[in-house]
Amino acid sequence: MVSKLFPHDGRGGASSCCAAPPSFIPQKQPRSSVVATDQLQLRAIRENSHPINSSETDYDLLIQLVGDRRLVLIGEATHGTHEFYHTRAELTRRR
Repeated sequence: MVSKLFPHDGRGGASSCCAAPPSFIPQKQPRSSVVATDQLQLRAIRENSHPINSSETDYDLLIQLVGDRRLVLIGEATHGTHEFYHTRAELTRRR
């Protein structure tokens, strides 16, 4: 299959260097394995999630976890969404 996607041109060019060995090609997992993985991930999310209700105490636990650390990385799910920027600014002011 890999040789069909990236045929070797015999010159060592780009087409031959880009092919992954067959052992690196992801194999389809059995359905039961996927369901078990999904259940573990769902359980981890449920056990570690906290509701956001637009109250002043929504981020108290996060602020406690941050403690007196000098550097905290805050990611975002999208670029340019004003709600993320607003929340990040609020968290920074609370610090």
